[in-house]
Amino acid sequence: LTADGTQTAQTLDRLQSELKTLEEEFAQIRQRVQGVSLSETIGLTMRQRRRDLPGPESYRRNSAQRQQVLRQVSEAQFIIDEKQRDLVDIKAETDRILRTLPSAPEENVAKWEERIRSLLLDRRDLLDKLENSYRRYYQRLQSLEFAEQRMSSLIDEYADFLVGRLLWMRSSAIIGPTDLGYLPAALFWIASPNNWWLLLKDLLTSLGRRPITWILSLLVVGFLFVGRTWAKHNLEQLSKNVGRVRKDAFMLTVRALGLTLYLASSWPLLLVLAGWHLSVLPFAGDFSRAVGFGLLIAGHILGILNFLDYLCREQGVAQVHFRWHDVTRLALRRQLLWLRPLWVSLIFLIATIEAANKITFGNSLGRLAFMVVIAASAVFAVKMFRITSGKSADTEEASKQGLLLKLRFLWYLISVGLPGLLVLLAAMGYFYTALQLSWEFHNTALLVIALVLGNNLA
Repeated sequence: LTADGTQTAQTLDRLQSELKTLEEEFAQIRQRVQGVSLSETIGLTMRQRRRDLPGPESYRRNSAQRQQVLRQVSEAQFIIDEKQRDLVDIKAETDRILRTLPSAPEENVAKWEERIRSLLLDRRDLLDKLENSYRRYYQRLQSLEFAEQRMSSLIDEYADFLVGRLLWMRSSAIIGPTDLGYLPAALFWIASPNNWWLLLKDLLTSLGRRPITWILSLLVVGFLFVGRTWAKHNLEQLSKNVGRVRKDAFMLTVRALGLTLYLASSWPLLLVLAGWHLSVLPFAGDFSRAVGFGLLIAGHILGILNFLDYLCREQGVAQVHFRWHDVTRLALRRQLLWLRPLWVSLIFLIATIEAANKITFGNSLGRLAFMVVIAASAVFAVKMFRITSGKSADTEEASKQGLLLKLRFLWYLISVGLPGLLVLLAAMGYFYTALQLSWEFHNTALLVIALVLGNNLA
């Protein structure tokens, strides 16, 4: 208890010092940007601070764990209070204990009474000290809880303030020869054998520190790889039951979607787990942590594209259960053949550079990779739009599409205009703005995919 109390006090002092520093820094940043024309240098400083700002998640996790400790301390205090109440009247408690002892000569009883009274007094003193220790410990825990709640809310407020100012602030210069001059250094950094050797050592270190977690992770990934033949066979069997009066059911489609997700998850999950292990490894190198974040994002993107690919395969969900037109389904698969490797590799590159906080590399290689990704998105959207609109040109199909087909020129402009705007913003120096907007568009695209799947399930 004494050690826990001392450690809590030290943690509280450190947190209060950090909280005071962050409050002063926040006030200083507010004063600097208020009523001042924000320059590129200030923008870069604020962007750097936003990246370095600690996440509030750790404080929230600590708070959840601390609630359990507070409950345990409260229970201990309750037990101590009960025992202290028993020792309020020492003489009565002494007499009670004596009555439980066997009969003895008065001389012995007198000695026992004195000894029992002395022990009860010592016990009461110890309980008083223990109660005081628990009370101080409880108060420190409450103070620490309040400080961490304040820190978490301040981080959220600070982050929202920075994001609000950074979104439409130029974060770099207009792309030019200077940025292109950093390309060789950026490429050497990402391809450096020394960096990758250190990353391999970090992976081995992670394996040694968390062997059980690694074994479980590899078992899950191995299960996904080993069961692919089984999943494909089951998916084919499900497709044969679709349309049969006695066997067709809504659950067939749900099971088929589950098998499709199973088939699409093996490689993405491997990337995500490797990235997670690198991200949570204490004292990992900067390059290893950056690659870990890049693997997390790349695995996420690969999972989405893999799911769309398996969705549109022969005897898959799109063909058999959703009854999509072959023209649309096959076109989507063809476009994914070139889009998937391009997106996954370049998005991994962008995320790694951003996580490493390499400003010059981000403004050169990262920005060019981003512009290529967005341009590829526009090409993909235009090709898909032309194929599907051409397929829907006949009168019967047009009557089915209704308003969606009538507004096809608007969708065409959006599919070209939005990526073009992002490319322009990145080229003009609003790279941070373009990155944030592209992530919002990504979330919107996920919502559209979910709505399309829900509509087909309905």
